[in-house]
Amino acid sequence: MFYQLNLKEYFNSTGITTLDEASKGSLDIFANLSFPKEYFQENMYFNNIPFKIELDSILDNISIDDELKVSFERNNFTDVYILGACNNGNFSNNIHFYSEENLIFSKKIHITDLMEEIPYKRNEKFVTSDYVYTPNGKLDTTISLWVERIQFSKEFLLDSLTLEENPFIHIFAITLGGEG
Repeated sequence: MFYQLNLKEYFNSTGITTLDEASKGSLDIFANLSFPKEYFQENMYFNNIPFKIELDSILDNISIDDELKVSFERNNFTDVYILGACNNGNFSNNIHFYSEENLIFSKKIHITDLMEEIPYKRNEKFVTSDYVYTPNGKLDTTISLWVERIQFSKEFLLDSLTLEENPFIHIFAITLGGEG
């Protein structure tokens, strides 16, 4: 069983554009980079894990400019899969899991820089593009979006999570996995 979190209300950054929209890219505040939209579909899979990619809005990811709290339907979960990329380096961040406002446990997530070819910690490549969009057009350089998986020690009944502030981490999707 997989539960794809609806993150649309939290999106505050543009990471996927067409060439015509390239000036709106905000994966890097200095270069205004974006992934080419043609590499994505609304529903994508990684090793049978589903991810919902926002393609209908100019805002499609979360730059964690402030602590982020996401609530979801209470259920038993065994894993979390985070689809993301960093700018200006590889980063780690704390993720906290809750049930009825009670902290159940915390883990460290690790997200690889979008320009890196070698994964940081346990990340795996989700999508790799041969070029990136900038306000000046198409730039021939490889960029990647990464999957971070955290496997829990056992099944937990959860209904929310928080991610600590780190504006260099961009989260495109989160999917929870469980036995049920």
